[in-house]
Amino acid sequence: MATPKASAGMSSLARYFAETAYLEAAAVDAFRILRDELEAHGAPQALVTGAERAATDEVRHTRIHAQARAPLRRDADAAARAEASRSSPIFAIALENAVEGCVRETFAALVAHHQAAAAGSPHVRAAMGGDCAR
Repeated sequence: MATPKASAGMSSLARYFAETAYLEAAAVDAFRILRDELEAHGAPQALVTGAERAATDEVRHTRIHAQARAPLRRDADAAARAEASRSSPIFAIALENAVEGCVRETFAALVAHHQAAAAGSPHVRAAMGGDCAR
């Protein structure tokens, strides 16, 4: 089961409600599986009904947590749009370009060079730029 996807600008409170809604939804499945297994083993109807009731409660809990997160997510999305619409100072643009284009690209090239030189598979060596490893 995948974990909830958090948006970049999501507040810690919104992230909390996203995670709890995810866990509540997982509990729905767990109680329904339990209900089916109890039925398959001939458990008393009271236990089967209890598991179904618990699943229904978890559906309600999921909705509550998802609804609690919605306004927080809208606020975070609006803040992210406002931030994105601002123009960065020219120095910040130049600095980001230098870090991304020089430092990170150089490091990535170094990693690829090492992987090409150290890989046991000729396919991996070729994919990682095996010519530089000779």
